[in-house]
Amino acid sequence: MAVYAGSARDPLGTGRMTDISMGGAALACFVDLHRGSTYDFEIGDPDARRRDRLRLSGVVVWQSGPPTRSPKPERSYGVTFVLSGRQEGLLKRFIDMVRMEQSPKDEDPPRDYWSV
Repeated sequence: MAVYAGSARDPLGTGRMTDISMGGAALACFVDLHRGSTYDFEIGDPDARRRDRLRLSGVVVWQSGPPTRSPKPERSYGVTFVLSGRQEGLLKRFIDMVRMEQSPKDEDPPRDYWSV
């Protein structure tokens, strides 16, 4: 996952999502994000075409982790998404894809989009 300052073309850095739902996500990264600020998060294979990646806006609502004085501290953040109607549909498909990968082959994945 790449982290952008708003609609900037170049990322601030990268991170990894540890949890995702329609409402938001938890992520871990070395980028120093600020609570109350809006960032863009691009999900998907960085080598894939841009149109095959999902870019979502979100506001940082919580943070935890080591103090920023630590060398290269990884911090955890909670983000609330700000989604357009189109992005909601794309995010639902992404969540379905993640669930299909994690579900046993003989079970249908749950369809509760508010928690994964």
